[in-house]
Amino acid sequence: MFKTYVADTDDVRKSLYRFRYDVFVSEQKKYRNIADHEGRMLIDPVDEHATHLCLERDGQIIGSMRFLHGLEHVPPAWHVNLALEKFAQFPASHFAFSGRLLMLPAYRGSRGLLDLIRFAYQLGRSAGSRFDFISCNPHLVRFYEMMGYRRYCAYYEAPGLGFQVPMVLVTDDIPHLQGIGSPFTSLANDFPIDSSHGKWFVDTFPQYQHFISPVTIGPSAFAEVLERKINDASISLFDGLEPTEIATFLSTATHLEVPAQTRIVQQGQLGEEMFLILEGIAEVRRHLENGRAQVLGTMGRGDVFGEMAVITERPRSADVVAQSPLEVAFIDRSSLLKLVKGEPAVASKLLFNLCRLLSERIEMREASVS
Repeated sequence: MFKTYVADTDDVRKSLYRFRYDVFVSEQKKYRNIADHEGRMLIDPVDEHATHLCLERDGQIIGSMRFLHGLEHVPPAWHVNLALEKFAQFPASHFAFSGRLLMLPAYRGSRGLLDLIRFAYQLGRSAGSRFDFISCNPHLVRFYEMMGYRRYCAYYEAPGLGFQVPMVLVTDDIPHLQGIGSPFTSLANDFPIDSSHGKWFVDTFPQYQHFISPVTIGPSAFAEVLERKINDASISLFDGLEPTEIATFLSTATHLEVPAQTRIVQQGQLGEEMFLILEGIAEVRRHLENGRAQVLGTMGRGDVFGEMAVITERPRSADVVAQSPLEVAFIDRSSLLKLVKGEPAVASKLLFNLCRLLSERIEMREASVS
């Protein structure tokens, strides 16, 4: 059985900070510049003012999450990156910030993860929050969309984390939660509901209501939209795949529109996503020991990047920067593994094509050096 609770003693919080270090720093290679390596703990200034949630099984912490209520202790960078000025008309009590969500690998995707997130939702609503803000890596966008969070402002790059997607949950927007089948729907009915918040959100961020998402329009319709976008392009990744097999792959993907000059992939970081360019131009750059950057090439419609890090689980070998507004579809490692298990015929063709593409790139780089 899973147990959720608030870390309300110094000893429990220290255990939680050590748990964070083990997962974020040791496993995922994140936050190394701010971690306490001697004490093997991961702490930052926000932690002092936040509420920390724990998920436990058999006396062991297997998951945790951080919850910050109000605006008093929100760092200046959060105001900018989360575009909080757009929400200035609302009282501080309406704001909540969730983050530092992590689970031991064996429990990712388990019922315990849902228990922890639902516990956080109840805590926020009890405190009076109407907007819960997060920032996440691209591979988590689909998961948070299934919870009810929505993209609403520009993406940004965070030190040590790379490309981040801001999202917000309008906690009492019942029509939206019901429409996507959010697990928060039944909990929302236990708290005061003000339908004006959902309407205000749609009216305030109309430019972000057109996102193509399998969560809002369904996997089949989503795949059809992406198929239309790539219909006139030669996509080497799909060589040998039947239309139904391509649709199966696309239904597991996530769609992003990226502004020009955005660094999507950062050299040296671990990667969870493999990207397919639907529209636009991207430049591949490698940082040299002398501090300068070497341009390795450009990519356009139909090209794939990020696949090596996904397959090998090694750090990214180069930066990829959008040279123009870029439209991409991507699949993360977890979705790819599910495809291998559930649709082995489709996955085998995709992996064969990826191997061929990687071989071609190696040959081209060797030729450019000789």
